[in-house]
Amino acid sequence: MAIKNGTRGRSTSSTSVAVEIGYGAVRVAEVMQRPGASASVKIGSAPFSAQAWPDVGSHAREIGTAIRAAMTSAGIQSEHVIGLLPRRLVTLKTAQLPHAAPEYVEGMVRFEAQQYIPFPMEQVVIDHYLLSDEGDELTSVLIAAARNDLASGLMQVFDAARLRVDGITITTLALAAHVPADVMACAIVRLEETEVEVTVSRAGKVAFTRAAQVSGSSSTEAGARAASIEIVRSISAYQNEMHAMPLDQILVTGGDSEVTAICNVLSQQVETPVRPLVGALLRGPDRGRYAAVIGAAAQAATASGPQVNLIPPERLERRSAAVRRTRSMVGAVVGAAVLLAVAAFTLQSMSSGQEQRKRDSMANSEMDKNKVRYERAKREHDDLARTYQALQSGLARNAPSLELVKGLSDSVPAKEPVRLTQLSMDRAGTTSIHGNARTQDGVAQIVRALRAGGHYADVRLTYIGDAMAAPVTVGTAQPAAAKIEAGINFVIACKLKSAVKPPSDRRRATAVASQAERAEVAQR
Repeated sequence: MAIKNGTRGRSTSSTSVAVEIGYGAVRVAEVMQRPGASASVKIGSAPFSAQAWPDVGSHAREIGTAIRAAMTSAGIQSEHVIGLLPRRLVTLKTAQLPHAAPEYVEGMVRFEAQQYIPFPMEQVVIDHYLLSDEGDELTSVLIAAARNDLASGLMQVFDAARLRVDGITITTLALAAHVPADVMACAIVRLEETEVEVTVSRAGKVAFTRAAQVSGSSSTEAGARAASIEIVRSISAYQNEMHAMPLDQILVTGGDSEVTAICNVLSQQVETPVRPLVGALLRGPDRGRYAAVIGAAAQAATASGPQVNLIPPERLERRSAAVRRTRSMVGAVVGAAVLLAVAAFTLQSMSSGQEQRKRDSMANSEMDKNKVRYERAKREHDDLARTYQALQSGLARNAPSLELVKGLSDSVPAKEPVRLTQLSMDRAGTTSIHGNARTQDGVAQIVRALRAGGHYADVRLTYIGDAMAAPVTVGTAQPAAAKIEAGINFVIACKLKSAVKPPSDRRRATAVASQAERAEVAQR
């Protein structure tokens, strides 16, 4: 979208400058819009000898000089401009798309444009303009596409003229700025040397555009008839493609002699009223030749109309990089200024006197002492917190740990060499006992003793197997004679008495447990 320039940021007025490279001449226009007043227009032109389009970049220096001459003749001093591309070099197509968020419309536009553009997508610049309203069933967009080398060539021309381009639009879209507000459907015909451009505006929106080459000047009778044939053909193409409402009128703009000739010939061929395009911005002799460039400047100054921006993406990225570099430089300058200010303040503080330095030294010393006190108090607090946490974790157990260990010790048979190697217990009361014995009978004795004791329930032998090596006794060192050279490893699982309801008959439970244990040992 084109961007306003000139006296931007001021609420009193808005100024925009547009530049058009035509057939052998450059046209420039500046439109200044003031609140509560009519717009003022400055125009100027300058010739050049080169055949500009489509290889406009190869003549950048000559055309850039002509642009500067045209701006000087018109008294235009702005460094920001809007560029115009001829309609015949641009693909314009109206497409209907499903409703979607704005961030998804761009992707749909590029996908839709593939069927209209005769070039690879990576070689074109694409932009679009929304035509539909929020209440419409589909999203209607106007797709604009131009070859990347064409837009880049135009940018080279403005670089040679030392101008900053805020946007690149299209001549036929700029003509929509002159459509009267009370006209529902009309066609604007622009005569440009050996070319005719037709723009159809419907309800204030561009619905159709077309450009065609004609032979001869439109100011002659033969040239006017040839141009009228292309105009009728363009209007017929619009009616066949859009199936829309008939045109209220046909407005013709261009040189005064050309406009008169076309209006006379075209009035004899169509029933629609044909008249010259007039308006507040086109008052003056031969102002019609500047209709496109004035319309582009007016659209940019008022931010209205079907504005598209065909600046190549690499130029936009380069501009963004330049902005980032500028911001970095500004940040560096600000940082340097801050450092200088800090340095000046430091020097001033250092020269404030011996007494001040002494007070500062005492304050720093007191701060260091307070820091040491704080660190010592913090360490003491952390140690106390860890001790408290350990005590809380140990005292939080509901089971009488000493009695449980005493009961487990009493369950170890005195006559059988049985050694306990590991004891683990969780808060749910589940206990796991690991050990080794010389015989299976020793294992059975400790299982029976645990079941008969008053501290454990649900005693089960979960593992029994031959020991591969001499077991290691947990706790204090045992005499060498007490070591078991070969035997059986076992694992017993049980629960605390408080977690399981005790049996009503302890002797009966002990007898049953003994029988079950013998059967389990025999099975293993």
